[in-house]
Amino acid sequence: MSRNWLVTLLAALTFVIAAGCGPAATETEETPTPEPTATAAPTDTAEPEQPTAYDVAKQYEGVWTGSWHNDTFDTTGSAEVTVAVRPDGTFDVTVDIGGMVFGAIDPPAVTFYGTYEADAAAAFGTLDDPTFGDATVIITPEGELTGSLQGLMGGTGILEVTGTVTPERIDLQYSVPIFSATGTLTLEHQ
Repeated sequence: MSRNWLVTLLAALTFVIAAGCGPAATETEETPTPEPTATAAPTDTAEPEQPTAYDVAKQYEGVWTGSWHNDTFDTTGSAEVTVAVRPDGTFDVTVDIGGMVFGAIDPPAVTFYGTYEADAAAAFGTLDDPTFGDATVIITPEGELTGSLQGLMGGTGILEVTGTVTPERIDLQYSVPIFSATGTLTLEHQ
């Protein structure tokens, strides 16, 4: 045999052995394509509980004290209001105005009766009171107050009132057209 043949055989064996002894052939691993995952639907966030009409009205319950001042005649006096709220949608407002009210007397306390509703105005009034006559007062949910008292002191006088009401303070302006009088009433919640 010729030597070339032997070299060729050895070269072929070396190649085969080298091919078999080398690192194992690796299979190409396919990286799996990520599956899209469903995004969890946002959970309904619980809305904060809205206070009931009773909860709102209850903030005004209690004793309020302050004073009134007649700007026209420069007279003044004390004022005390007591509010009692019931869960059935009704309330009472007892008003005790001190001093020479309407330039005449220190009247006895008077109780007004009213109703309230959720997101609606509260209203209260009285009929045939010897001092304040027929009274109607409305307070909006935003705290704006308007009202009128007709038949003051058993006569034909009218008192008109406007103002603001918060759980801490009441600021009112009033006018008595028959006397061309104006004034204010301020109360703080105790």
